[in-house]
Amino acid sequence: MSRAKNKIMKPNIVLSECINLKPVRYNGGIINDPFTNILGQYVHYNPVCPEVAIGLGVPRDRVKVVRTGKQDFCLVQPSKGLDLTQKINCFSENFLNSLTDIDGFLLKSKSPSCCVSGTKTYANRDGTGFLYRGKGVFARKVIQKFPLLPCEDEKRLEDTDTRHHFLTRIFSLFELRKKFKNLSTIKQIRGFHNKYRYLIMAYNQTRFKKLERIARSKENESIQEVKKDYQQEFFKAFLRKPRTQSQAYVLRQIFKDLSEYLSPEEKQYFLDLLEKFEKKIVPVLIPVRFFRNLAHQYEKDGWQKYLNSYPEELIDFNLSALQKSE
Repeated sequence: MSRAKNKIMKPNIVLSECINLKPVRYNGGIINDPFTNILGQYVHYNPVCPEVAIGLGVPRDRVKVVRTGKQDFCLVQPSKGLDLTQKINCFSENFLNSLTDIDGFLLKSKSPSCCVSGTKTYANRDGTGFLYRGKGVFARKVIQKFPLLPCEDEKRLEDTDTRHHFLTRIFSLFELRKKFKNLSTIKQIRGFHNKYRYLIMAYNQTRFKKLERIARSKENESIQEVKKDYQQEFFKAFLRKPRTQSQAYVLRQIFKDLSEYLSPEEKQYFLDLLEKFEKKIVPVLIPVRFFRNLAHQYEKDGWQKYLNSYPEELIDFNLSALQKSE
């Protein structure tokens, strides 16, 4: 299999180069992150280090984010009196404009360039006057350019629910991109939608209703327009984590669909699990795994993406990480 063809088979993720790849941090270090390591078996990484890309060395003096206005920020290197804003903005725009078929971003926490939410932001160009923790200058450009794509840093992904949400989005958006490239009929859109209907329903019922209507489009309608409308709504459906109430509703629907395969003991076991999930005692992965194993047992794999939204080994990683934290 050629390298180009192989790339189509996995999601494409932009990754901060200092995470597991190269020692390019300001202090010459590298971040060893277990989740990023195992995820790398199932995605293609597109590495980037904005600070090295604009000519800063390794190691290097610290750079800092300074707020210059309500929505304006600059990147400075106080020790040398340098304003690097124009350089990093130019690099960010060129780099992001060059990307094609990207499914998400996994960036470095606390970085003044890459961090999604924990970068120290200052009031003064000499790096004094701490204001709050916000976004890095490169991450800010990422979110502006790709507002519908998942973008997280490795520290935020230590949370099981955040990681589950991130993985669900990556692999769902990738599947949409892959399937819709060669999709040519309304019937094929319905087939795709039917597999994702419970997952979409769990995430956003308003978007689900819109996608249901689009999937029921008549065969004589423009396939390109229908595809475009479906893709736009699909991306928007996964922007926020699903509510517990919506997840519980979907789990009950799956329970009804699969109840004929359940013994009385298994039915009671699920109902107990559901109650614990609704009380936030256990994460959604626990009842999902229960039904996923049942679907596999009765050869219903792939029946609903809600039960299998990303590779099983990554689900195992999530569950093992959860057990370690308890």
